[in-house]
Amino acid sequence: ARTGLRISDVVLLRFENIDWRKNCIRITQYKTGKPLSIPLSAEIGEAIIAYLKYGRPSSEESAIFLSHNAPFQPLNRKSGNICAWQG
Repeated sequence: ARTGLRISDVVLLRFENIDWRKNCIRITQYKTGKPLSIPLSAEIGEAIIAYLKYGRPSSEESAIFLSHNAPFQPLNRKSGNICAWQG
């Protein structure tokens, strides 16, 4: 909600979309197909790190957000019950 990204873009985020050194998220928007670069605020960066450390199942998958039931698979834009992880 804080980034203005659509849920379809959030669930499709991959590790390669986050540039930690430049503090930005770079994606191609699912709906429009247009490239987008948005700032990665400290708040959002910390939330992603907390999810990776404490909420994300262990996986070699490049998608950031995974289902929490085995088999651990990337969420998709039609995934239901998507909510922000609260640390």
